[in-house]
Amino acid sequence: MESYKVKPGYVLREIAEEYLAVPVGTGGEIVILNPVSKLLWERMQAPQTLDELTAAVTDEYEIDPAEARNDILAFLTNLKNSNLLAE
Repeated sequence: MESYKVKPGYVLREIAEEYLAVPVGTGGEIVILNPVSKLLWERMQAPQTLDELTAAVTDEYEIDPAEARNDILAFLTNLKNSNLLAE
């Protein structure tokens, strides 16, 4: 089963009630995260399967698992398109 992990080199910061993944050093882009995407980002510091990510979100928030899965897939697509997922 495929697993997902964010690239290293980012630190999470909370600034003015927003969560930011800030690149360490030069290069990279700041990523603005909502509370759900912050949870996913934190979980993906280590490889996580889609099922594990879905369980984390549905355990934390009252959301239908199918809806959570679709939202997570959209987030993963954004990370992939921004080259933020580790290979």
